[in-house]
This record gives sequence, C-alpha cells and structure tokens, in this order.
Amino acid sequence: MVAELNINSLVQASKPVLRSVARSTGPDSTRVSENTAGSPQILYLMLGAQVMLTRNLWTSMGLTNGIKHGTTGQIHSIALAAGDTPQQCTPAVVMVAFPSYKGPSTWHTNDGIPVLPIIPQTTTWEGTGGARCTRRQIPLKLAYAITIHKCQGLTLPRAVINIGESDFSGGLTFVAVSRVKTLDSLAF
Repeated sequence: MVAELNINSLVQASKPVLRSVARSTGPDSTRVSENTAGSPQILYLMLGAQVMLTRNLWTSMGLTNGIKHGTTGQIHSIALAAGDTPQQCTPAVVMVAFPSYKGPSTWHTNDGIPVLPIIPQTTTWEGTGGARCTRRQIPLKLAYAITIHKCQGLTLPRAVINIGESDFSGGLTFVAVSRVKTLDSLAF
C-alpha cells in the first residue's frame, strides 16, 4: 500500500521519472528483497520528490535512516554517469535538500536549505550457498507515504491513516492515531 501511494504521487506530479537500477552481483542478487539488500533493485526518482535516507550517513548532523527528527528531503537535481540513460542507470549523484541537516554545506536552495550530494552505497550479504552478493544503489526511498513502523516516535502536524480491516500487529492503530496532537488533525 505504501509503495503504491508513493508511486502514485510521482505519477500525479506529471514530471519525468528516472528509473534507477541497482548494480547487483551474486546469485539471485537482483531478486533479493529490499530488507535483505538494504536498498531496492529498482528505485524511481524525480526532481522535487520527497525522499528519506535508507542509511545512516552522518547521524550527528541529522542524516539518518528513516524520518526520525524530520530527515525527509526533496530531490534538487540528479546527475548521471557518462553513457548512462535515464531509463537504465544508477545515478552518479542525487542532490537532496535536507531542511534538518546541521552540518557544513556548499550548496543551498534559494530558501537557504542545505543541498547535499547522495552517492550510491554498496551493501554486501551472504547469498545462496554462502556466495558473496552485493547491491549498489542510491540510499534513498520515496517518502510521500510511510509505514506506521517508520512514523513511531514522530509528532506530525497532520496525518492520513489507512488502518485496514484489522491491526497487522497489536497496537499499530494506537501508534498511528497518537502521531498527531489532536484528532481533528487526522483523516482516515
């Protein structure tokens, strides 16, 4: 559901979308889940897209995995390596504006928000039969919609919640509803 909502947000924007294909090695490495490999095999990116990091890059400066401490950003620009095409590549760098970043920065948006280079990262794991597998991908994820697990610990100004017919795990409805200060800040 969350992945579908994130993709729909890109479609509704009616802008060009880049399809970032991870560079994977090892048996079955292209079919391994995002949870195992630390990043998706295919990642869709767009200028202006709301994203979150999937790795801790510099925790003391606010560049952390997920959206704790408001670490969502907005894609400012995307640079491809020579010879790559937007249909089949892993970008060389994605420039992301992170309002919560507290460290030094050379680039800023017109509003003074720091813009930081996010480069591909490599994850290594043990695959089938003990074979070494790797996946190299930009450590970003679309963040228009997030799971209830990702919003734990956050206080949000507003939230739209799709609870479904029953809790997937005990207490998830409470976690979702308690992310806002008042019930009139919720939509179901």
